[in-house]
Amino acid sequence: GADCSTRYSVSSDLFGTLTAYDTSNSTGLDDLAGDPNQPLAWLAGPATLAALLNDERRGCCGAGVPTMAACVCRIAADVGLVHPEHNVSYLREVPPYRYVYAVLRARVTNRTSGTDAVEAIVPTWPNLLDNMEATIPLTLEGVPSCAPTAEVRRALDGSDYAELFRQHRTAFEAFGATEEDCVVQDHALFRSHADELCSSLVVTRLFLCSFLDVNPLFEGTGRTPSGLLEHITIPNPAVAALQAGPADLDILEFDVPELSCDP
Repeated sequence: GADCSTRYSVSSDLFGTLTAYDTSNSTGLDDLAGDPNQPLAWLAGPATLAALLNDERRGCCGAGVPTMAACVCRIAADVGLVHPEHNVSYLREVPPYRYVYAVLRARVTNRTSGTDAVEAIVPTWPNLLDNMEATIPLTLEGVPSCAPTAEVRRALDGSDYAELFRQHRTAFEAFGATEEDCVVQDHALFRSHADELCSSLVVTRLFLCSFLDVNPLFEGTGRTPSGLLEHITIPNPAVAALQAGPADLDILEFDVPELSCDP
């Protein structure tokens, strides 16, 4: 829209996420992350929702956002799916993907969710490492769960991926990782290094990247590149469960036949 004069207030328990589903496989969103293999979903908190609704620079209400596609791109930049300064975009291709914005009720507890409520975690290094143990059964079935060692935690807290890669290049490259991409495509490599999953700096860092979206640009501050507080929820909840529970889920479909957000 072209007018930010109408101000919206956002309840303190409202969270949202820009997500997408593959229209070639589904007629709607089945899980919050848009990928059932993802163990978590990202959430924007009430302050971010308020900015999207009311802020001319960050949100979708100003004259600089004339279309739904422009709104999606603005949201993507706000939450770090597009990094203009690094010329990087994590957006999925449209088509076949269709983007939606899901809003639900959650509470910040920094722990994994049960069946009674959606729990939100601020993705700092300590919080991610605290919850890594709960994600192993969701991602590597049959691999024993473990918690990162104190040594690994110290090494990763506040770390820079590019610097770690340069220090341990041979170990990272053995998993197929590069300085720009830390997603391990062959998950059998994690199984063959199961005994190092929580004791090796390299293996732990690659697990976090491959399964918990801790990409090379991750800073662990709990904030987006634009400074807004961000959250995750573990496990990635099914839409049917959210609709049946207290989350009060609402989904806005973006009518965007094609999408190109210049990073």
